Amino acid sequence: MAQDLKDIIEHLNTFGSPADTTDMLQQICKILNAHMDCLQCINQTSGMLQRKVEEVTQVFEHHYCKEQERNVRIDLD
Repeated sequence: MAQDLKDIIEHLNTFGSPADTTDMLQQICKILNAHMDCLQCINQTSGMLQRKVEEVTQVFEHHYCKEQERNVRIDLD
């Protein structure tokens, strides 16, 4: 996706003519669509990362509680 965006921008900078506003609008729409695709990908990835962080946090908390229980038993013995 990032490469597509770079290619479109290079095309705009190299071959774009200010007189052709319709073509420019189409190119701007392509760029905006590429940005939207990238943002959606980032959103999905951040959601996956958030779920993984939550899983790791739960595992850590579980192990921490077990360790605390173990320490209390040792102290009582």
